[in-house]
Amino acid sequence: MENRGFTIIELLVVIAIIAVLAGIVLVGVSSYIKRAKEAAIKANMATMLVNSANYFEAHSNYNDFFDDPFFTVPMNEVQSITGVDMLYFYSSGDTKTSFCACSPMMGSQTGPVGTYCIDSTGYKKESPYQGDTCSGRCSYLTGLCSN
Repeated sequence: MENRGFTIIELLVVIAIIAVLAGIVLVGVSSYIKRAKEAAIKANMATMLVNSANYFEAHSNYNDFFDDPFFTVPMNEVQSITGVDMLYFYSSGDTKTSFCACSPMMGSQTGPVGTYCIDSTGYKKESPYQGDTCSGRCSYLTGLCSN
């Protein structure tokens, strides 16, 4: 009797093994993609923080900082990653001497989880709590982040 090739059972076993391995790889890759997006958000927010210090040194206030390309370019990058508008405030008063900027962090497929906040004091911190919102972390009165 000649051996004509694989049986249907052998083919199904090989396909099942490949499917299990592909599933394992996809789960790992999706978590790496999430971490990469979170790192990109933090890097762009850090760029905003450095740019804000340079802007303040040159102008002694933040009056037009949110309209400046030093802010809008990294802000647009963050918003393209999250798909959600960033929240940002100046301090109240005529001369804007402080600011706060906040972005939701990438979470599961159901939406953002936690926030990342920076302000003019150099504060930058992630809040991993699911209930945290940017409006709860950025004060429009002081222009600073809250814990």
